Amino acid sequence: VLLPAWIAKGKFGDALVFVAAMLIFIIPWTIRNLVVLQDRILVATGTGSVFVLGSDDDQVHSPGKKEPFFEEAAAEGARNGIFKPNPEYESAVDKWLLRLGLMRYRQRLEDRPLSFLKLLVLKSLRLWYANDSVTLRTQLALALCSLPVVPLGLWRVWRWRKTNQVFFLVIGGVLVYFIGMHLVLLPMVRYVMPIYPLLILASSHWLCDALSLSFSRESRLGRSTPSLAEGAAIG
Repeated sequence: VLLPAWIAKGKFGDALVFVAAMLIFIIPWTIRNLVVLQDRILVATGTGSVFVLGSDDDQVHSPGKKEPFFEEAAAEGARNGIFKPNPEYESAVDKWLLRLGLMRYRQRLEDRPLSFLKLLVLKSLRLWYANDSVTLRTQLALALCSLPVVPLGLWRVWRWRKTNQVFFLVIGGVLVYFIGMHLVLLPMVRYVMPIYPLLILASSHWLCDALSLSFSRESRLGRSTPSLAEGAAIG
């Protein structure tokens, strides 16, 4: 997220240092995967499975629905010439699942293109309350906890574009990255949990401004409005 901003500002040295630091962090894990698993995995796998799950309107990530859903998707893929790889290296399975997800999206586009609007709305909402158990009680509790944080936080970050462009670009870029990625993949609150501290910071900033404005108005009213004793004396 930050790399294009550095390049746009001409800070190529900072961009180079950032890339080098990330490579130093990632390359040992990549070598470990190649030696231990004998598989070319840059960091991790698992994107394919959540991509397939995110292609469905129903909450198929619940325990009782996940396995039948994958079996149905695999059978549909085989009918369309998308077969499970053999040998089943994790990277190859991940790519196979990605292809299954793309197949399902293509079918949706051909058969019911307007359903993408409903899917986008459902995913946008589920980001802030959905969980693995899919029980009403826990999801309702998460939704109520998110309600005073998420809308105010997003609004404050948007307002920062006029008052604090650095905060807007950095925090806004991170928020867009996480939200966009999990709208494409699987919308669950635990996946966007890393951005909640940023949203809490932004919503708290909005609340502090609102309270400060309220107190300043009361202070001005207190100075301009005479007290009861002063009013009686004037009378």
